[in-house]
Amino acid sequence: LTIAVTADDRDMIKCLVSHGAQLNVTDATGRTLMELTEDPATQALLKAMDLHSAAERNDIDACRMAIESGAELDLPHPRTGFTPLHTAVEKGHYELCVMLLKGGAKPNLVPRGGFSVLYIAAQNGDLRFCRLLIESGADPNRRAANGETAIFGAL
Repeated sequence: LTIAVTADDRDMIKCLVSHGAQLNVTDATGRTLMELTEDPATQALLKAMDLHSAAERNDIDACRMAIESGAELDLPHPRTGFTPLHTAVEKGHYELCVMLLKGGAKPNLVPRGGFSVLYIAAQNGDLRFCRLLIESGADPNRRAANGETAIFGAL
C-alpha cells in the first residue's frame, strides 16, 4: 500500500483497501500514508477511505477528524459501493449518522445496484433512523436500483 500511495496509484490503493489493506500503516521511517504523497487527489482518497473504515468501526473520534480534515463524505467504498452514511445506517451507528448528516453527507444517494439509506433504515425497522433521515432531506420516494422505494423496505 505504501508503494501505491508513493506512486499516487489511486486505482491500486482502492484495490488494496477493498481487499483488506490497512490504512493505519507507516513506512520504514515512520511516515504515515498521508505523509507519503503530496497529490491532493490521493490525499482526498486516503481521507475518504479512512472515513469508511472509521464508520465501519463506529469510531466517532476518527470520523470527526476525517470530516474536519475535509474527507469526501459521499465517496462510495470501492468494494461495497456504500457511502459512510450507508454504513452508519446499516450498522445502527446513530450518533455517527447524525455527525455525517451535519457534516454534509447526502441522504439521497443510491449506490450502483443498491439502496438508499432510507430504504436500509426502513428495512431494519428503525423508526429513529427513518425520522432522522427524512428530517435531513431523504426522499421517501427515491427508488432503489431495483425500482423499490423505502416503503417496500419497511414491508
